[in-house]
Amino acid sequence: MCLTSATASPCARRTFASIAAFVAAVTCLGCEMVRPHEYVLHVEGASGAEARRFVLLPLNLVVRMPVELESGADRVEQEVERYLESRGKSVQTLSLISARSRWEQSTGQVEPSAENRFQAAAGIFVRSLEGLEPFDAVILPSLVLRSSTSRRGKVRWDGVSRKELRTGHPPAGFSGTPEGVDPAGVQVNSASLHVFLISPEGQIIFESYGGLDILSKVVWDPSGRYHRELLDDPLSNRAHVREGVVVAFDPYLPRRP
Repeated sequence: MCLTSATASPCARRTFASIAAFVAAVTCLGCEMVRPHEYVLHVEGASGAEARRFVLLPLNLVVRMPVELESGADRVEQEVERYLESRGKSVQTLSLISARSRWEQSTGQVEPSAENRFQAAAGIFVRSLEGLEPFDAVILPSLVLRSSTSRRGKVRWDGVSRKELRTGHPPAGFSGTPEGVDPAGVQVNSASLHVFLISPEGQIIFESYGGLDILSKVVWDPSGRYHRELLDDPLSNRAHVREGVVVAFDPYLPRRP
């Protein structure tokens, strides 16, 4: 994967080679180490400090949303919009029907032999927005699943740290944590926000991940054993979602001290 943190290798400077590559990258579940905050400034020195006007597209316009995250999608969209407005940005939105129609038309105009089909489709799509109010960048956000490691009840990925929720009680005399019995840690699924920012000329200028929340909890049963269950209401912790949104836009919109 070409995403990197802070340092930009030649690989990190390239955009995804195709829409298929993008889908594969953001839905990848196999990661052997805890991920840092991953981002790429595709345009050297790109900054949102002077940008004032954004077009915010619907979540997961170009990649299927994981079923586990559908119930929390509205909360994430609301937090993205709130965050941008809190930074003094004006936000225009498109309906899902309108955005999807424009995207399908855009991808249909891309030559099959195009070297970078995603970049080409993004350029055509942005040009289709000329009837809107002037804007400084288009935001293409997606909710994605990430695999991360829980160690001693803590999970760190994509620039955030979360404690696992637990229900029930461990057996008498148990002084550790469920993860403490497994020094290698345990893989759990987490949710992250992935964003592309695209210039009015159709160039991808920034992409990043921000961790949102863990999707499971540890459940102790009466026998003294534990297992993990999916949360009934994922992405319901507004503070966690807000933090992940802030991380996802950093350093294009630098986090405030």
